[in-house]
Amino acid sequence: MKRFRIIYIFLGICFVCIFARLFYLQIISCDNARQSVSQRLALSETEYAPRGEITDRNGTVLAGNRQGYILRIKKDTKEKVDITLNNLCTLLKLPVDEMKQDMKDADFSHYNPFVVSEDTSKEVVTAIKESPEKFPCVQLKVSPVREYFYPESAVHILGRCGMISQEEFLENPSYRRDDYIGKQGAEKAFENYLRGTDGKAAIEKKGKTYDADIPALPGKTVALTIDLSLQQAAEKALSDTIKNTYGAQSGAIVITDVASSEVLAMASYPAYNIKNFNKDYKTLLKDSRKPMFNRAIAGLYEPGSTFKPVTAIAALEKGVIAPHTIIKTLGEYDYYDRSFRCNIFRQTGKTHGSINVSQALGVSCNYFFYELADKTGIEKIAKVAQSFGLGALSGIELSGEEATGTIAHPENRSTHWYAGDTLQASIGQSDNRFTPVALANYAAALANGGNLYKAHILKSIDGVPEKNVLLNKIEMSPDTRSALHQGMMYVTTKGTAKDIFRGFPVKVAGKTGSAQTAKKTNGLFIGYAPADNPKIAFCAVIEGAPSGNVAASAIKDVLKTYFNIGQKGN
Repeated sequence: MKRFRIIYIFLGICFVCIFARLFYLQIISCDNARQSVSQRLALSETEYAPRGEITDRNGTVLAGNRQGYILRIKKDTKEKVDITLNNLCTLLKLPVDEMKQDMKDADFSHYNPFVVSEDTSKEVVTAIKESPEKFPCVQLKVSPVREYFYPESAVHILGRCGMISQEEFLENPSYRRDDYIGKQGAEKAFENYLRGTDGKAAIEKKGKTYDADIPALPGKTVALTIDLSLQQAAEKALSDTIKNTYGAQSGAIVITDVASSEVLAMASYPAYNIKNFNKDYKTLLKDSRKPMFNRAIAGLYEPGSTFKPVTAIAALEKGVIAPHTIIKTLGEYDYYDRSFRCNIFRQTGKTHGSINVSQALGVSCNYFFYELADKTGIEKIAKVAQSFGLGALSGIELSGEEATGTIAHPENRSTHWYAGDTLQASIGQSDNRFTPVALANYAAALANGGNLYKAHILKSIDGVPEKNVLLNKIEMSPDTRSALHQGMMYVTTKGTAKDIFRGFPVKVAGKTGSAQTAKKTNGLFIGYAPADNPKIAFCAVIEGAPSGNVAASAIKDVLKTYFNIGQKGN
């Protein structure tokens, strides 16, 4: 018993000591402990790292950084928060209830300050600094602010960055709640390269520095494949063409390098001013023309007659016809219990007469291609289309925003496939739907003899070049390639686009297309130039244009810039 009594006494003394120590820490020295913790937490402040620059292929800076202020509300007593909100909303001319709701939606807490502005105006900063007692919960933090030096150019390519959302934060655990992140376009696609590494700025208290400086490391420089001057030329040509064409509403232009499928220009209309994106967001969202929608990579269009080279290749490679084969076109093609009319017959009652495949491409004779489709079959036509990357993603880094497209084929349709659908598919109608970037890539493969490269907008990272990727080698005989080239040359010299390119000093090979949809006609034009030594390929789509010549006219304006035509000294 004596032994147990000693143990009990010993344990009792231990508990008394522990209790005394806890009482001392929590009651007597709590203020000192709180001060010590606060001091340790305040040894350094985060130094935000600037995002890497985005340049065009020639080094022109498209997106960089400048110093600005982030305005945040930190959690404190209800009284202080209310004072801050009332005065801040008065200053910013915003409803208090709306800001309170925004704070609630953003999960406002001690660990998650609410960001009011990512780039606060000088006037607001000055007002807050002059009367800090009115804004006890406001934090003004100097931070790099994203600056777009050409705010109305390449907006769909560059995209934007902004404060991380709750969903993005959960998906990216290495980020803070007040971090910036790429939202769309190149800013999102190359986030891992553009994001820098934050540093620490040491704080000095009473002449003593408690921590060491850790400098922030900026993100890497991302060079895009686009050429700013060509990009601006494409945007102007697209905008001017649509504004000057009755019924036209929107469209896209894509220019690529024939030897690599580097995207040299990619324009989508309508667009917006990226500098005013936050201010104009609600207006942009309500705009029925969808200015935030990147039609170049996300718009799906019936290709119309720009698809006819696919049908021609299928027929030539299958041996259905030879380049010199003559077909007498009758204007009206009777097929089972239906009659399919060529456009010229529908409009004038005339026919294209007896022509070969190159001439049929040049004058865009539907009758000729109906005959090819009947003898070639949908399987071979669809297989050739697939080999050109149609109906698939182009490979461009903006894949999260790119639409896939569809090749007309019985397996791609949930309803019944009729015999006449093959004829319609052969001229780019039926279920065929492709993006402008996919059509430009197809044109590039036609130009270079069948090399289908992955479309891309990344040129280099910190000077390290991106490699070109060959997706497919399309087998075509020299006779087939020659027939196609002659046909696309015929388009611009004697055929459907001869009036557009008459007298143009550079030879252009192309194919016009007009696709009738339920509500309107879209004009398309694909091709390459110079025709005899191709350097660039292109696609233009003008929604609501009466014919492909409208799209061809827009491309002609872009080619003037690329080849320095009409400029001083040329």
